Amino acid sequence: MATLVRVSTGATINASDVDQIISELQHQTGETETGEYVLAGGSNASGFVVSAWVSMRSRVSTPASVTIDTSIQAPSGNANTPSTNHLLESGFQVFFTTSAGNVSNGCAGLWTVHF
Repeated sequence: MATLVRVSTGATINASDVDQIISELQHQTGETETGEYVLAGGSNASGFVVSAWVSMRSRVSTPASVTIDTSIQAPSGNANTPSTNHLLESGFQVFFTTSAGNVSNGCAGLWTVHF
């Protein structure tokens, strides 16, 4: 990914500025987009789902896959290993289920979407 260059307010917009915007909103095959997620929530029984929608900058590129890890915080409380679903052009859902009741379940990590 190219380094982003800040455009000054009121400055003339150049073709390279427009290209920079397009490259952030539209990914080519083989490119990736990365970020972080955090999940936290309580449960009063096994099988509860804690989830969040993760928005991506891309709005028109079809993603091929997404990978997540728990490098920021391993599953705690009664959180099971997190997973993803509903991978769309604008984002995806990350979630975990619980194995029992607990007021403080959570996990956090990094995500990578592959186009």
